[in-house]
Amino acid sequence: MSNISERIKREGRNGTITRICDNTYSYSVQVFDTNEMMNWVKTYIGRIISIEGSNKQVIKKFYRDIYRMKRLYSKDTKEVNPPTKTKEENPPYKAKED
Repeated sequence: MSNISERIKREGRNGTITRICDNTYSYSVQVFDTNEMMNWVKTYIGRIISIEGSNKQVIKKFYRDIYRMKRLYSKDTKEVNPPTKTKEENPPYKAKED
């Protein structure tokens, strides 16, 4: 098992982690308030392929925050695409494994 999946098991909120393929895992958890998870989730920036949830406002904010960071740190802001309304339209964020 990878360092990331071990960290998720250790720090996760009683969720389930499922191996999808080499170096790719899915983490699922039921929470009362999605906002409570977002600071922890953001510690995995650069490793997240996608994020889903029933609270569309929080998910939209997550992608908007990523977009803002990309604009802030990108040398050529013309290459930075703004977030869109649906998950399918959002560019995937590549997962990196330690």
